[in-house]
Amino acid sequence: YGVNANFLFQSSGSAIIWQSYDNAYIPLNGEITTTNGDTYNVDPFFTYISGNNKHSLKTRYLKVINDNTTKGADAGQDNKSKIYYSDYQWQKNLKNIGLLITLGTTNEIVYASSDLFNGKNTRLNNSLYAQADKKYGKLNLSLGARYESFELSSDRGYVLNGDSIKSFQAGRPVFRTGVNYQLAKGTFLRSSFGQGYRFPSMAELFISTEISSGIYVYPNIELKPENGWSAEIGIKQALSFGDWIGFIDVAGFIMRYDDMMEFTFGKWGESEGVDNFFGLGFKSVNIGETEITGIEFSINGQGKITANTTVNLIGGYTYMNPISLSPNDIYMTIAEPGILLDGETITELTYDNTSSDPSILKYRYKHIAKIDAEIIHRKLSFGTSVRYNDFMKNIDKIFADTTIFSALVPGINESREQSKNGDIIIDIRAGININKMVRFGLVINNLLNQEYVTRPAIMLSPRTFALQCNLKI
Repeated sequence: YGVNANFLFQSSGSAIIWQSYDNAYIPLNGEITTTNGDTYNVDPFFTYISGNNKHSLKTRYLKVINDNTTKGADAGQDNKSKIYYSDYQWQKNLKNIGLLITLGTTNEIVYASSDLFNGKNTRLNNSLYAQADKKYGKLNLSLGARYESFELSSDRGYVLNGDSIKSFQAGRPVFRTGVNYQLAKGTFLRSSFGQGYRFPSMAELFISTEISSGIYVYPNIELKPENGWSAEIGIKQALSFGDWIGFIDVAGFIMRYDDMMEFTFGKWGESEGVDNFFGLGFKSVNIGETEITGIEFSINGQGKITANTTVNLIGGYTYMNPISLSPNDIYMTIAEPGILLDGETITELTYDNTSSDPSILKYRYKHIAKIDAEIIHRKLSFGTSVRYNDFMKNIDKIFADTTIFSALVPGINESREQSKNGDIIIDIRAGININKMVRFGLVINNLLNQEYVTRPAIMLSPRTFALQCNLKI
């Protein structure tokens, strides 16, 4: 038994939209949001083992307080929350038949108060789960089930389908299964299938704010939960020669989602002219069925060059093909006169007509790769990591539109043209261990000072230097 605790006090600044591509590190209208926040959690835990029975209880109390200001004035975006969490688990190990049984329950209650999320809200999540793991020689089988139940309530209430409501409930069972077989010495074949279920967050249901001048986000209490399934088949090969050990892993996967949620641009509010950008903005909607297929390759190794010099290597590459299975289905109808995109007036939203390139899901990459290498010699270490992603082909069509949004936030198409061949980011690090307690380090991120974005109108950090001092007590 024991207790862990963490305390964090921070003051930070953030920006949502740049002023322009030429002034990418200056926020639009100078609007920097300053957040002063306190976060702390206390985690009591307990484990009891008696014979083949193991009981464990993990709990957490987490409190978050964020005070947000813009240009020194209250931004109307303060939030605070309290979370109570518990997970109880019982395991029975039947060694004589090679069977491990796990039963448990997870419970979480969140009390949140936010200017952004419709005042005071309460979120309740309860689940029961069970899993059986069976071993037959070189074959391992796993079968599990879980029932998820969600309830979200707001003290202000809403009108939905003509009824006044203050709470939303949903729940369903999900199942998973997996198999692992040792084909040969150091060679393992695996396969798995699992279902998933996600209830809308408070932000997706309730958020209502002007995130930057002229850019609004609207709530959507009609959101449906997102559910789906995923499957994988893979093979892992262990490697060993001389003083080197490691493995190579190759896997293929497929994921399917129903009622996937995505923030989408449209005319969601009553027009008040330029005061609310004519009711135009973003909100989370269900976009229908989607599918993600792909293959993943990874390598991990460690070895010695000399008795005092060690090399660590981690690398991976992922190819994905994320697509909409219903790109022409109408998932939302908006009020007249609709919105103007590329010279066309639209009132019926589909994935096709709201995407800059509907052949792929928005804000996704097809190719992602990373390699990290580190050499350690006695008390010294040096490492480097290289990250690559290809061009983000699909974004919200409004961001790439040359008639409306470009006047409000210029430079998006110029930045996309600059990154059409993808991004390569190199980081390096070095360190020295003074003794068992003290370590100094130097980290240089984005060594080549690459310009890159992960979403429109926000430039990520240029070359940065960090000095570190780690103390172990």
